[in-house]
Amino acid sequence: MQVNGITAYDYHTSGTELAIVLSCTVEQALAMDTSKIEIKTDQGSIVETFAGYAKKSATLDISTNCVTLLCQLDQNGTGAAVNRLAQDLAKARSHNASLQLQLEEQAAAIAELTTLVKNTVL
Repeated sequence: MQVNGITAYDYHTSGTELAIVLSCTVEQALAMDTSKIEIKTDQGSIVETFAGYAKKSATLDISTNCVTLLCQLDQNGTGAAVNRLAQDLAKARSHNASLQLQLEEQAAAIAELTTLVKNTVL
């Protein structure tokens, strides 16, 4: 999986915190823009989106060479509202992609029927 373009092994939320286990350096983790966090599959499909987080800490596990980036949702509530909107947007984009695929399948079926009708009339 990828988190903002960095390979990730795991992530989880607990209350207002988001922890992400990354395959990178501490410096790379701390340089990540956490105002918008996109969790994607290796194929590029969005799994989940978070917004309104600030970096709290980055810890290197020397036994695995992985960095755990701990982020905190801002305390005034704006981050939570933005996060909900980002999640809704990700769901809407996924739904739109599904609808686009259905439209393309229907257009192909109509084109095939049109060809059959033309061949039958001639």
